[in-house]
Amino acid sequence: KVNKPTSVDLGCSTMLVAVVACALVALIIWFYWQQTYFKRHNLPYVQTNILLGGLSDSLLGKCGFFENVVRLYKAPEVKNATFFGFFIFQKPALVIRDPELIKRIMIKDFNSFNNRVHASCKCEYLINAAGVF
Repeated sequence: KVNKPTSVDLGCSTMLVAVVACALVALIIWFYWQQTYFKRHNLPYVQTNILLGGLSDSLLGKCGFFENVVRLYKAPEVKNATFFGFFIFQKPALVIRDPELIKRIMIKDFNSFNNRVHASCKCEYLINAAGVF
């Protein structure tokens, strides 16, 4: 005698599919919500890849890192902006072009900007310390 699947078995698989579908929809909505950060704050920004952000070309090997950064810097949609935003993966990043604004942030308002990314590379220090150059 063969056991036929009961309605409980079908209900569990249907429930699993529904939960996975809801999680996928929630993830897609979250990705789009993250990508509207600059638009919601009325800031100039460069539209970037939804998953990889503004560094997608260099991450995919289409160009070098600095070439990618220069491409972002020279993007037509932010050509005359004193600052603009882009994404590094899902994290918003701000590029400041105005020397006076940079001076104000780095000196006067330094303590207000506690989530800074330093542009210097520790690798350079290690290479120089090893006496390679």
